Amino acid sequence: MGAILKNFLRDFGRSMAAMCLVGTALLSGTAGLVAYERWQHPSIIGKARVIDGDTLQVDGIRIRLNGIDAPELRDPLGPASRRELKLIVGDDTIRCRPNGDTTHGRIVAVCMREDGRDIGAELIRHGLALDCQHFSDGRYHDFETEQARRRIKRASYCRTPGVTDPDYTLEEQAADAAADAARDAAQKP
Repeated sequence: MGAILKNFLRDFGRSMAAMCLVGTALLSGTAGLVAYERWQHPSIIGKARVIDGDTLQVDGIRIRLNGIDAPELRDPLGPASRRELKLIVGDDTIRCRPNGDTTHGRIVAVCMREDGRDIGAELIRHGLALDCQHFSDGRYHDFETEQARRRIKRASYCRTPGVTDPDYTLEEQAADAAADAARDAAQKP
């Protein structure tokens, strides 16, 4: 009985905290909304283990770097992208700020090194990933190198006809999206 009461009070306290934060958000505008957002998606902090060019494991949690398009390990530049990300991350403590999304069992987040450098921006700057404008709102576009644009095939979900790839047609985009969906469906257990 004691455990049930303890769990009820814990859950009740969380609910009350959430209601207070929502109330604060409504009364104080943007500042309150930011506080509520941070409460909902706290930072993940710890040493990182690099899985591939866009995936880290921090404190036992798999993180998908938000807004970058890195080659898959099976692609020619995939292993190089992973090696470079290991060098960028080094032995630093990493701080990842989730955006609330998940993909393929990973939390989507922007991750920073101890010195404040954005890990995704660094990988793009080093020519081993591209900006995924659909998810980054273009924040990494200026870091892309011409060489990376020539060597890395942008994932279909990151391509924008006439913008990121002027020769990419709407028909190609639809065909790529169908192929991606079929591949994803085949990978599900």
